[in-house]
Amino acid sequence: MENFINEELTRIELETRLKLSEMKDIKRELNQKGEIEKFWKAKIEMEQEREIKSQDALESALFELRREMKEKEEGLSENMKEKIALEGERTVLLGLKREIDELSERVNNEKKQVMHEKGNVDKIYVDINGKYELLVEKKSRLEAEKEVVHVLRSWVEDEAN
Repeated sequence: MENFINEELTRIELETRLKLSEMKDIKRELNQKGEIEKFWKAKIEMEQEREIKSQDALESALFELRREMKEKEEGLSENMKEKIALEGERTVLLGLKREIDELSERVNNEKKQVMHEKGNVDKIYVDINGKYELLVEKKSRLEAEKEVVHVLRSWVEDEAN
């Protein structure tokens, strides 16, 4: 078994040397023809073109990013102006609300006062109306008494004649 392993190792080493030798020959041949140099030149040119395209794409992306940032800043500026305007309107509205609340409170107080005064006027009216009815009743009685006196006077005069 050991022999077999040694033989196999020797065979693999031999194949490896043979392949290395073939690779050196191919390399030498390619160098002589300039194939390797052409390959690497083409590779370098491809990479340079890719770098130029990448650079262009980067510049385009940066330009687009700057444009978007400028638009956002303008939008933020516009939003800030609107916010300031809305805050001003809010302040005015709060002031108006405060005034309306004060007026409403004043109207409610005056309404209460008017209701109280109306109650007083109603009491006075009832009192005066009661007194008026008493006066009308007294007047009626006085007129009746006056009529009685008038009838009695006529009767006394008729009796006296």
